[in-house]
Parts: sequence; C-alpha cells; structure tokens
Amino acid sequence: MTSTHRLRIAVVGAGLSGLTFASRAGAWADVSVFEKSQGLGGRMATRRTPSTAFDHGAQFFTARDRRFQSFLAPHLHAGRVVEWTPRVLTLSPTQKPYRRDWFEPHYVATPSMTALAKAMAVDLDVQRQTKVVHLDHDDNVWFVVDDNDARYGPFDAVVVATPAPQAQALLPQSHRLSSACADVVMQPCIALMLGFADGVPVRWGAATVKDSPIRWMTVEESKPERDGHGLVVHATAEWSQAHFDDDDAAVEAALLAALREVAPDVGPPAVTRLQRWRYADVGTPLVDSVLFDADTQLGVCGDWAHGGRVEGAFLSGWKLADAFHAAHDDVSFRD
Repeated sequence: MTSTHRLRIAVVGAGLSGLTFASRAGAWADVSVFEKSQGLGGRMATRRTPSTAFDHGAQFFTARDRRFQSFLAPHLHAGRVVEWTPRVLTLSPTQKPYRRDWFEPHYVATPSMTALAKAMAVDLDVQRQTKVVHLDHDDNVWFVVDDNDARYGPFDAVVVATPAPQAQALLPQSHRLSSACADVVMQPCIALMLGFADGVPVRWGAATVKDSPIRWMTVEESKPERDGHGLVVHATAEWSQAHFDDDDAAVEAALLAALREVAPDVGPPAVTRLQRWRYADVGTPLVDSVLFDADTQLGVCGDWAHGGRVEGAFLSGWKLADAFHAAHDDVSFRD
C-alpha cells in the first residue's frame, strides 16, 4: 500500500541537473533548491549588457535520448526551445575555412539559454543567492548551512548538483560519493563577449577554430530572438588553464589577436566582457553513473556524472530521482 509520506529533500544547485531532479522528485517529495547565484541554469547562462545579450556558457544542446526528447517536446511546442540552424565553418590561421554540416538537430532556448531553466523552476521552491558551504547530519536528518551561518532543514535527504570538485568539497570527506567525485577531471573555459553597434561582420553563425587559443565562436544574432549584435568567443581548455589567472586586459588582448587571425574583418568591439568558467568542461567524465547512497540519503548529479553535455545533465538528474524513488517504495509517485 502506498502511504502519503513525502520526503524532505534539499538540492544544492539550480543548474539543469538539479532542476531536473527537483522537478521529477517533486511528484512525491517536498524539495527545496538552494542556488548560490541570482540566476538559474548553471552554465546554460546569459550575460546582459544595455545593448546585447550573450549566451556565454552552453551554446546549444542535442537530444539523443528519448527521455530528453519527451521532456523537450512541450518546450518546442511552446517555442521556448527551437532548432538552431546557423551556417557553421571551421576556421584556422593556417588553412582556408570550410563548411561543417550538422547531422542531427541542435537546439537553443529562447529568448536566451536561461529561459529553459526559468520555465522549469516556476513551480519549485528555489532559494537564490544562498551559497551552501556545509552539510550537517544530526539525529538521522540533514541540515544545510550557508556562508552566513544560516541553517536550513531538517531534510531527509540531500542532493548535491554542482561541478564535481565543488560536490567533493561539500560531501563528508570519507563518503564514497566524495571519492567518486575525485575521479572526475573538469577543465576551465574563458569566454570573451564582444558587442558591436552595427552587426558582426562575418558570413557565418558559428565556427569551430583549429590551431588557435580559440576553439569556438557564436554570432548571437544567428539564434532566434536575441538582442543586439554579439560575438561569443570560447578559448580552448588548455589556453584557459594556462591564462586563467591573468589580468583581464591581457586575456582580452590575446583573444582579440587570435580572433583577428581567423576573422580579420572583425573590427574593434563597442562592448567587451569576460567570464571565467572554472568548471566548464568535463575532461574525464563518469559514464551513465547514478550517484546515490541509500544509507546516508545523499545523492550527487551533474553533466559530469553522465558523460558531459547538456543532455547528460538532464539524464543525471532524471536517473537520480528514479533511484531515490526506488529506495522509497512507501511514497507516492506521479510519472
């Protein structure tokens, strides 16, 4: 017989994996989400200036798993997610550019990459600008503590939905989930955002770059419903690692010089912004892992736990919610 007992679960992190877990578990649990930033979506992020909006984190996503496809269907129907079909080139300082073809749909959220996370969070209890720095286990229940020493709880369970190094720092040091996080290698990425008054003077919407400090560029106006004329430049993981702590002026100058080598028609920008993503990419991800410990009622999820990519973040949160539910067959579940 199914009881009416509802678990109390704290989720640390409001990126796609955390929001997916919270949305799915909300059918049978009381879920509270804690997010250190004002925004939602993690690396599905947008930076706004008075004239231009930049998707400076994840640029797009694909959908290969039927569960992710089913999740996206209503968002596609509502126009909140659309297929993105830019002209894509491969650029190099030493070779002629050539066109790249995409052999599967590539999607973006509209009017910004954060729109999907905002829609997912509408019916969730999300406490923003709350940086969780400690987990307390007291008399078989959990409490989360923020950087102002505020204590929240009690909770029956805690899910940590952050990059692996941050999850490892938050989990009990000897816990097996902490050890699993230690096996994950994450890499940085420096994003340079450039705004132009009269459009970006290139004949492509996106470009991969070889033999350069740059690995990827996107013309923001090639995506639907974007404001202004912006170009997002992502540096390679290796270059970002080597220059992560350099001052802003040096980083901007180096990336602008690299940009001129592959796109010489791009003149001086009207707006320049930088974002340093310390944990942008997954160098060594886990593959199809469900990180859940029934004894301590702790779980961990993130793109890095499911092979990387936006879809991996979704599947990690989805499967973790299923694992929690399977461990509590006395709770009701609405699929």
